[in-house]
Amino acid sequence: MNEKQTNEMTVKLKGAKTAEELLDVFKEYGAETTEEQAKALFERMNAQGELSDDALKSIAGGVDWAYVDEQIKKYGPGIVPTLCSLYGINV
Repeated sequence: MNEKQTNEMTVKLKGAKTAEELLDVFKEYGAETTEEQAKALFERMNAQGELSDDALKSIAGGVDWAYVDEQIKKYGPGIVPTLCSLYGINV
């Protein structure tokens, strides 16, 4: 995926109104993601309430590395392209 496609995907992911829309965006760009992963990412992206210390640190740094690590452990290394796209990281 080139930089333009990555940027387009990121914009679409951020604009998704449902987990199903997230899943559709992933499929459109050929990112391997399950419905469960899309739901977890959508919930995380739209979390309400007080932020934890880790979340505050991630906002300051731009990436929630604890969350990234948790997702890699849970879903395996195949989730990395999805997470990178979500955070706008080119690899």
